[in-house]
Amino acid sequence: MSLHSKLSPEALMSLRRQRRISTIASLVIAVLLITIMALILSFLILESIIRDTPVIVTYQANTPEEKPVEAKKVHSNPARKPSAPSSAIARVIGANAESPVAVPVPDQVVTEPSLDFGSSDDFGKGWEDGFGDGSGAGDGGGFGSGSGASGGLPGILYDLKQDRGNKPLPQSMQLYGSTLLEIQEGFRDSNLNKYFRAPKVLYLTHLAVPLKDASEGPSSFNAQDSIKPTYWMAHYSGTLVVPRTGTYRFSGTGDNYLHVRIDGKTCLHFGNSVPKGWQPTPPTAQNHQSPYVKGWHVHYGDWLNFRAGQEIRIDLGIGESGGGMVGFILQIEERGGKYRTDTKNNNRPILPLFTTAPFSSEEIQRLRSEFGAYEIDFTNVPVFRLRR
Repeated sequence: MSLHSKLSPEALMSLRRQRRISTIASLVIAVLLITIMALILSFLILESIIRDTPVIVTYQANTPEEKPVEAKKVHSNPARKPSAPSSAIARVIGANAESPVAVPVPDQVVTEPSLDFGSSDDFGKGWEDGFGDGSGAGDGGGFGSGSGASGGLPGILYDLKQDRGNKPLPQSMQLYGSTLLEIQEGFRDSNLNKYFRAPKVLYLTHLAVPLKDASEGPSSFNAQDSIKPTYWMAHYSGTLVVPRTGTYRFSGTGDNYLHVRIDGKTCLHFGNSVPKGWQPTPPTAQNHQSPYVKGWHVHYGDWLNFRAGQEIRIDLGIGESGGGMVGFILQIEERGGKYRTDTKNNNRPILPLFTTAPFSSEEIQRLRSEFGAYEIDFTNVPVFRLRR
C-alpha cells in the first residue's frame, strides 16, 4: 500500500506564479540581449557608412585662346651660296648704288675680330696695361698675362742656377750657354724639370718687352723672392693654327737670349748658344739696328711654308744671364707682303709682331710709346691663334 501526497491548491497556485515570472524574465532577458546585439551591429555598420571621404578640389587656369598658325611655304629647291674658303680674308663690300648718308670711317684699323680675347677670366681688369705682374693684369704682352683667357702661350720661368729642390748649381756665362743648348734641343721635360721653376704660369700673346731691369722677369712670375735676376730662362709653348696659306719667317732679337722652334726645328736664334749648323738669313748683313743696345741687330730666321688651318707646334725661349737690363721682340714676316721701310735704319722692313690674339687700341698705343722710333706694323697682322 503506497502513500500519495497531494499539493494543496495554494501551493499549486504559488508554483504556477513562479513559473510565469521565470518565463517572463527569460523573455525580457532575451529581448534585451537581442536589442544590445542589434545596437552593436548598427554602430559597426553606420561607422563604415558615415565615414568622411576627403574631397579633392582641382583648379584649372584660364587657357588662352589658340590662334591659328599660318603654314609657311617651303621651297623645295633653295639656292645655296657657296662657302668661302677657310683662308679667305674678310673684305669691305661696296654697294652698287651710292648712299646719301655718309658713314664715318675710324682711323683705327682692326686687323681681325675676336670673341675670346681679354686676359682675365671675367673680361674685366685684363685690358689694363701691365707686364704680367702676377695679379692677372696685362694684355698678354710683356712677359705675359696672368690668365689663359688672353689666348696666349702658357709659359714657365726656370732658374738655371738652382735645382728643383732649391739647391745651388754652379753657373757661369759658359755654363749658361751649354745649359741652354741642352734645353733648347726639343725643350724636353726631362731637361726642364731639373731646375727650380717659378710658382706662376703666364700666358704670352706677343713678345715685345722694352728695355727694362732684368728683375722684371722673375717678378712677373711671382718669383722675385726665390729667383735672382741672373741665369734664368722662360719657356712658352703651345699648338697654333695658321691663319692663311703663305711663306713666313720670324725675326727679332733678345737681351740676351731668344730661341724659336717650329715643330721641333730651330727657325730663329739670338744669343751665344747658337745651335750647330744654324745661321740667320739675309738681310742681317744690312745691319738692321734692334730697338735695344747699339750694335745688337735684328736676326731673321728660316722661311717656312704654312697652309691655312695647319696646326704647328711652337717653342719659344727667352732668358738673361748676367742681370742688368733685358729686352725682347719677336716679329713675323710674310713673303711678298707689302711693308713700309725704315729709311733711317738701312731700309729695315717695318714688320708686325708675332701674335696669338688681335691687338686692342690700348695695346697699340702702349707699344708705339714704348718702342718709339722703332716702328711696328699694326695694319697687316696675321693672328696665329692658340688651339683650344
